[in-house]
Amino acid sequence: MELSQLLNEIRANYEKILTSNQIETVLSTRIQLEEDISKKMDKDEEALKAAQAELKEARRQWHHLQVEIESLHAVERGLENSLHASEQHYQMQLQDLEAVIDGLERELQEVRQGIERQLQEHEMLLNTKMRLEQEIATYRRLLEKEEIRTEKVDEVIKEWEGSFFKDNPRLRKKSVSLRFDLHLAATDEGCLQTKQDNLPDIEVRLIMRRSCSIPSIKPPSATS
Repeated sequence: MELSQLLNEIRANYEKILTSNQIETVLSTRIQLEEDISKKMDKDEEALKAAQAELKEARRQWHHLQVEIESLHAVERGLENSLHASEQHYQMQLQDLEAVIDGLERELQEVRQGIERQLQEHEMLLNTKMRLEQEIATYRRLLEKEEIRTEKVDEVIKEWEGSFFKDNPRLRKKSVSLRFDLHLAATDEGCLQTKQDNLPDIEVRLIMRRSCSIPSIKPPSATS
């Protein structure tokens, strides 16, 4: 009985010791786990704070980027509106310039046509001037010839007045009319370009024609 009781006591003490060791081990393990968990939680909390700070910074940057993007969109819309307005403005200016160019081209065409007309008129005037100069030269030659004929007629009239009218007092009153007829005959014959040497014959024929009704009139001989 004593040995059995002793063994029971030893067993009970050993169980107590084992239980105490187990409890200490469990407590030690628990404490270690709690410390590890606390350290890990601290690390996780720091990581969380860092992540939160990083997230906050990311949100701040994102918001800044959003604001910048909106600003860029506004600038883009402004540039598009400005570009559209500039296109319309330059399109209107281009249309105005095209209208001005068309007007200048029409004016240039009109000026060219006017220059052509002026050149034609100038050429016509030059031709007219040349023709008039030729006509003036011709008339001048004719006048010179007419002066020569007139002088010749005056000489013939004086000769006839001295010889023909001398013995015919009745014709002295008609001398002026005959003188006019002589000039007229010389002029008519001059228009037909009669030579000056034929002028006395012309005047003789005229006087004979005007005086044929007077029987007493006789023309002078060719030698007189």
